[in-house]
Parts: sequence; structure tokens; C-alpha cells
Amino acid sequence: MKKRLLIGLLTLLMSVGVLFGLAACQQKVEQISIDRDDQPQSTYVLGTQLNLNKGAIDADGTKIPLNADGVSVTGFDGSVLGQQTLTITYGGKTTEFTVTVVPRFRTMEDYVYFVGESLSDADIRLTITRDDGSTIAATADSAELTITGFDSSAPAEKLTLNAVYEKDSDRFEGTFDVAVVQPEISFKAPTSGTEYGSHEEELNLAGMSVRLSDAGGDTVRNVPLSSLRAEGFDPSVVTKDHPASEQEIRIFYHDLLVGSFKVKITYSSVSAFKDAAKEL
Repeated sequence: MKKRLLIGLLTLLMSVGVLFGLAACQQKVEQISIDRDDQPQSTYVLGTQLNLNKGAIDADGTKIPLNADGVSVTGFDGSVLGQQTLTITYGGKTTEFTVTVVPRFRTMEDYVYFVGESLSDADIRLTITRDDGSTIAATADSAELTITGFDSSAPAEKLTLNAVYEKDSDRFEGTFDVAVVQPEISFKAPTSGTEYGSHEEELNLAGMSVRLSDAGGDTVRNVPLSSLRAEGFDPSVVTKDHPASEQEIRIFYHDLLVGSFKVKITYSSVSAFKDAAKEL
């Protein structure tokens, strides 16, 4: 019985000694701050864990790594987007630093499409963040980037697109959002005139302009003439026996009707000369 009591007493004394030893190792310091030459990781991808393998504090002039014994870092939540303030505790003192949790794929700006447009009609630029916080810049037409899920057939306040980036050792999957809206259309008819001879085979669209915008005017697209399609121009219906025709020309952007104007085609002397030549 006495032997057991003696063993228990010795065990207790040893435990107390260990506790005092640990407390002594975590000595008190006057102040701590983030080491200027060894900054911690400040950007994290949503769903990743806190990385303490990078970064250190300055404790009374001594550099202490963040993953060292006695250093505590609290306040991080990798499941929540946005800025977070983390608290570092060491030697009875605390300091703070800020990190930001971001999605894997981020758009450089808010991209808005108009109903009927193609993915390439907006110049999408993305920032892709690696787990270590470093970034990659990519555009929608990059060979390394594949984007799926685009559909502009109807308005959508939030259209989620799937993205895969793959180059060398990097391979990342994620999503990002765009919006699709019904456009407000500003159309200006050509200034080149509306009178055509029957021998003329092409419309002159010089001076024509098409401007699309959202309801608030925040997104504006000046559509180039090369992206527009004209329908309704047919000089062949004008002949000697049918010497004049008024035709409505309709202008389309993709399949969206964006404007129209009328032209008058008359039987010309050039056409008369050609017809006479055919009768010889």
C-alpha cells in the first residue's frame, strides 16, 4: 500500500514539473508583430485550410515561425468568402492580420450579356487562384481554359458557368457567374442614302450604328458593322416592266432584330443597257 502511494506521489510531482517546464518555455514577451520579411499567406481559395508554413512574427526582435510551438492563430474560416481578421497569440501578447477568402475563379468585373449573344461577345477576363494564394490570369479565348454552360436565350440575373483551366502542372475546376439581360436598343440608320439603282448589288451601311445597353446604362455595347446582318435587299425584283420597288431592310445582331429602314430601288440605265445587250 505504501509503495503504491509513493509511486502515485512521484507521478504527480513529475506531472507538475512538466507543466512548469512548458510554462517556462512559453516565456512572456513585451510585444509581437508580423515579421516584415516573412509575411503570412493572405489569400485563400474557398474550402482550403489555413496555411501556417509561411509567415512569422517578430517577438521582441526574435523571429518566430507561425507554425512554431506556442504560437496560436485563430479566427480563420475557409468556408466563408471575404475578408477575415485573424488573431495571433504568443507569449501572452496578440497581434492581428487580414486574409481574404476568394473563389477559385474570379471575374475581373461584372459581365453582362444581352439576350442572343455568344460567349465571345464579352471580353471575359478571369483570375484563377492557386492554393498557395498565387494567381493566374486567363481570358475566355485562352487555349488552356474551357467554359461550358453558356446560354443567352433568355434573361438570367445569375447564370453560372463551369470553367476548367489546365496548363502544365496546373489543373483547376470551378464556376463563375455572369448575367443575361434584355437589351435596350439604340439604332441609327445609314447616312449613305436610301436610293439605289437596280444594277447595285450591295447595301451601303456607312453611318449606321447599333448600341445596346442594360436598363441602368451600366453595360453598353457598340456593335460593329461586321457583327450585323442585313435582310430584305433584293434589286433583282426591279425590271423594265417593274421599274421601281420600295423595300424594308431589317438589321439583325445574331438573331435579334435591332432596327430597320426603307430603301427605294429604281430601274437604272445600266440595267437597261445590260438588258438591251442581252437582246442582241
